[in-house]
Amino acid sequence: MKYIKHNINRTNKLKKNINILIYFIYKLYIFRTINEIRIIIRVLYKKKGKIKKNKRITFYNKIKTYKSLIVTISYAK
Repeated sequence: MKYIKHNINRTNKLKKNINILIYFIYKLYIFRTINEIRIIIRVLYKKKGKIKKNKRITFYNKIKTYKSLIVTISYAK
């Protein structure tokens, strides 16, 4: 959660990733633990064809730049 504060106002990629974000928020209501959220993020990252070894954290940080996801992730712990 330490990446949130300096990224909180970056919302310019929201339109580009809106389908991923909607799907991600929907999944967060089903899977409530952080480990499962990380698995979901990994799956979403693979679906976009951008995954590389040890690059999961980068996408996780990107997804935390959106306020709604920050709130949802913090409650899902």
